[in-house]
Amino acid sequence: MTVLDQIIVAIRAISDYKGASSQAIKKYLKSEFNVDNANLIKKNLKAGVQKKKLEQEGQRFYVAGDERLAVPEEDVVKIKDVDIGEGEEEVVTGSTVDVQCE
Repeated sequence: MTVLDQIIVAIRAISDYKGASSQAIKKYLKSEFNVDNANLIKKNLKAGVQKKKLEQEGQRFYVAGDERLAVPEEDVVKIKDVDIGEGEEEVVTGSTVDVQCE
């Protein structure tokens, strides 16, 4: 198995919807395949992108042709439009407000 094949296995095993960072790939290769040569990994990441076996977005990598994972529900930002006048009654200047501490 070539280093590029090991990188592809690592990216699929990491399975992050954002892609796999080079640091995460290096950590996986070191733990699973005892590959600890950072220059060799970097060279193969670059070669994988050039051969179109890998896709790069910023500092993150994906396996070309694999379906991207969906964004988890807790990471989705929900935007709610609020109209003026919704909610509790507006406090007017000079009104008294009671505050209780427990």
